[in-house]
Amino acid sequence: MRRSKKIVIGGFIALFSVAVVVAVILLIVFNRPQEAMPVASVETPAAAINAIEEASVISPEGFTRSVPAEGTYGTTLQLASKQYSVEVPSEAAVVYTAGNDTQEMNSAAVLQASQEVFMKHGFTANGSGESWAQFINQSVLCRVDVQAEARATASFACVSTKAVNDEYAVTEELLGLQTILPVSGVSAVQLRTHEAGGVTGALVTTVYAPGDDEPLVGYQLFYAKQDGNEWRYITSSEVQDTTDGKPGSTEALRAELNDPQWNGVLLYLAGGEAI
Repeated sequence: MRRSKKIVIGGFIALFSVAVVVAVILLIVFNRPQEAMPVASVETPAAAINAIEEASVISPEGFTRSVPAEGTYGTTLQLASKQYSVEVPSEAAVVYTAGNDTQEMNSAAVLQASQEVFMKHGFTANGSGESWAQFINQSVLCRVDVQAEARATASFACVSTKAVNDEYAVTEELLGLQTILPVSGVSAVQLRTHEAGGVTGALVTTVYAPGDDEPLVGYQLFYAKQDGNEWRYITSSEVQDTTDGKPGSTEALRAELNDPQWNGVLLYLAGGEAI
């Protein structure tokens, strides 16, 4: 009889011990911090814009949404390793515009929300200012611009890092062919090209800083190549009126741009007018 009681008591203790162990395991499992669900990586400009649009905190309430066609919306971008910015046609973009001049936008809130969305999708910060910010990953570079004055606007534009690197490669090649400006003083560049009848022309518009305390100067540098040959530096002009971006008109400049061997390409890049 005593032996039976010992067996029963021993079995009860063993069962109780197992129950305690199971309870502890369950407690540990259910109280373990939950890991965040992984977010799909963004590998294209379009996917980056989709991520922005899916975040409702980004879309200002009551603002009009517009989607520029690919290649029609230029955005100024700068890689951290470069001293100047370049303007690149966006491969994907979305713009939110206020319906009237009284509609307000919290610029800081939009930029902060944008950063959170991009960071969540694996981007890192790549420069920022009071009204703009850039974000980059291995495949895509995006820029956010917020305009709070006048008619408030928030724009999001993305391009592939390959497109940005290609733009820098051509720009650096062209800047290296001229001796008018020290490249070290260039802070911003816009590259435009045009082709007609076997002639390709390029116009590099630069913002140049002569010195620390001197005002910025705009320069336009003209290049051309024939039948796929190497680029040639043709001429340059200081921009006289930065509002219209047209080069200063001199007899020498007119002659160089109107040279028949350039097939009107440089003339077109200069503004399309006979100068």
